[in-house]
Amino acid sequence: QYSEQGAPQKARYVGKRVNFEFKDIDIHNLLRIIAEISKKNIVVADDVIGKVTIRLRNVPWDQALELILRSKSLGMEDLGNIIRVAPLQKLEDEARSRAERKKAERTQRELSVQLVPVNYATADEMSQRVKEILSERGNVTVDTRTNTLIVRDLPENMQRVRSLVASLDLQTPQVLIEARIVEANIRQQREIGIQW
Repeated sequence: QYSEQGAPQKARYVGKRVNFEFKDIDIHNLLRIIAEISKKNIVVADDVIGKVTIRLRNVPWDQALELILRSKSLGMEDLGNIIRVAPLQKLEDEARSRAERKKAERTQRELSVQLVPVNYATADEMSQRVKEILSERGNVTVDTRTNTLIVRDLPENMQRVRSLVASLDLQTPQVLIEARIVEANIRQQREIGIQW
C-alpha cells in the first residue's frame, strides 16, 4: 500500500489468507480453528459466548478474527504469541484500572530535589522552560542570588531537566571589536601635508 505522499505503508493485515463458510458455529470452535491456522495460542474468557454465521473468501486470518470479534462486541489483547479474547468492555475496564494504578503509584512515590545551576541564561527564564517538562507533581523555584534552579520532581524526570538546561544554557557568541590608535607626531604630519 502507498499513502498519498507515496511512502510505503505496512499492510494492516498480514496473516495467511483463509476461506470460512459456517452457519451458527460456536464462537469457541471458530476461535480454535483460527488458532490452528495462525499458529498462535488463543485464550478465551469464560464470558465469551454465542454463535456466528460467517462466509469469507480469501481474507487474512487476522482480519477475519477482528471482524468476528467486532460482530460480538469482543476485543483482543495481543501478548506476543498469545491472543487473549474477552468482552470489549472488560478489556477497557482493565486498561482503565491499570492506568489508574500507574497514576496512583506515581502520586505515592517520593519526589527528589536537585539544584541545577544556570551559567549563561537567567534562572527565571530557564524555569519557564523547565516547568513544561515536569510531571503534575513537580515544581521549580529560582534562587536568583546564585542563579540556580531548585527542581522537585520524580527521579526519572531529573535527567530530562538537566538535559534541557544543558542544551539551552549556552554562551551567547561574542563579537570582537578591535580598535587601533595611530599616533603621529607633528613632523610626520608636515610630511603628509597636514598643518594644524
